[in-house]
Amino acid sequence: MELVDNTSHIREDRKKELNKEFSGIEAIKEEKLARENSIENFSGQERSSELPARCPLLERSYSRSGTAEKVINPDNINKLIELLTNIDNIIKQHDQQINRLEEDNKQTMLRYQKLESDYRSVQRENRQMRELLRRQGHRVAERVSTVEQGQKRLEEMNIRTLSEIETDIRRRKIHPGEPSIVNLVNGVEWTVEEIQSLLDEQKDLWGPCFYLRDYKFQVNIATNVRNGYLAFYVALVKGIHDDELEWPFRGEIIYVLRNQEKEDEYLRKEFVITSTQANENFTKPKEMRNTPIGFPKFIKIETLREDKYSKDDCIKITLMINPIT
Repeated sequence: MELVDNTSHIREDRKKELNKEFSGIEAIKEEKLARENSIENFSGQERSSELPARCPLLERSYSRSGTAEKVINPDNINKLIELLTNIDNIIKQHDQQINRLEEDNKQTMLRYQKLESDYRSVQRENRQMRELLRRQGHRVAERVSTVEQGQKRLEEMNIRTLSEIETDIRRRKIHPGEPSIVNLVNGVEWTVEEIQSLLDEQKDLWGPCFYLRDYKFQVNIATNVRNGYLAFYVALVKGIHDDELEWPFRGEIIYVLRNQEKEDEYLRKEFVITSTQANENFTKPKEMRNTPIGFPKFIKIETLREDKYSKDDCIKITLMINPIT
């Protein structure tokens, strides 16, 4: 943006014109003064040869002898004075116009400078906004990526959960009424029905999840017919309190299989998890649940049948967990 100042050129041209007019006016004034002096010194005499022929304010008159001579008319002097006054007024008006133009030009320049400053400020703000939008775009892209990854993990978890639910539903169709679980002070008692069908199928069975000291657990039974053993396991499951708990989990885990005909007889096995023994089984769950841990040879299937640990085709398992703080 550039504003061209033409006022100075106009002013210079006007001054040149006025100087020419002033030169003519000065010449007229000098002629007027000379003729007044001539009138006083040579009143009544012929003066045509002394007056410049170029003076426009002279009029011709005739003497009694009929000789033409040039004389100054007093009315023309008044007209000349009036003309000079008008010229002075015109010059003043022109000066006032020039002053107004200069003032307008000054104000225009000030407005231009302000507009230029505002324009630069807007450019700066635009650059800042572009940079901010660029950064926000990166942040939004990162958040969208994080959300998409979270949705993907959630979908994977939902798929696994649905698969487990479907498996449990199929098992419940085979074993109606199982599993039954009762919460205890430091654990749970799990009644597994139709144990013979479970052994015949040679499949794993997961019990319901339960909370203990805000840690979430799940019990698992697995059959190992090849070796002739029934295995008991427990796994840490992702829970709603995980962010508030101490990890890895430390504590004592006890499995008890009761003889259903002799209450004072039971099979008990336990292990203790300390900070030095902690492994990925007891760290904060990243997936739906951690890898289960327990006893792959908890009891022989033959012993289970002969020693009345199984009654009415069901067994009762007590799992006690004592966290170490």
